[in-house]
Amino acid sequence: MPPKYPSDIETTIAGWPEAAKTCFHALRKVIFQTAASNSAVGTLEEVLKWGEPSFLTSQTRSGTTLRISWKPKTPDEIGVFVICRTDMLKQVRALYPEAFRYEGTRAAYLPLSHPIPEEAVAYLAMRAQTYHLETR
Repeated sequence: MPPKYPSDIETTIAGWPEAAKTCFHALRKVIFQTAASNSAVGTLEEVLKWGEPSFLTSQTRSGTTLRISWKPKTPDEIGVFVICRTDMLKQVRALYPEAFRYEGTRAAYLPLSHPIPEEAVAYLAMRAQTYHLETR
């Protein structure tokens, strides 16, 4: 079970539409479950980066930041963002070409009107949470 929301994250998502909040809760749950399934990842830190809920492997430094955000310019989607200098999304797209609407090497969008593709989200979370283990 994910930990309690940090107050700044609660404040941030409070302004989102209900469908975006529901999707965020589901994404967050998968991200924390994925981290808990790999002892090399350690405890996730949940913070705001650039005003967006972000998940970091601060304890072990095993991975890179994974951010989630809903934006008014794409009101029917929620975005999952990774560092753009990686090939993470290329790897995710190779296995899950229809799971997200991909935007280059930086963003993967999910429609708010559908259940999240948990397997694809877990794979993306695992890639982010173990990124530095693979590059060492």
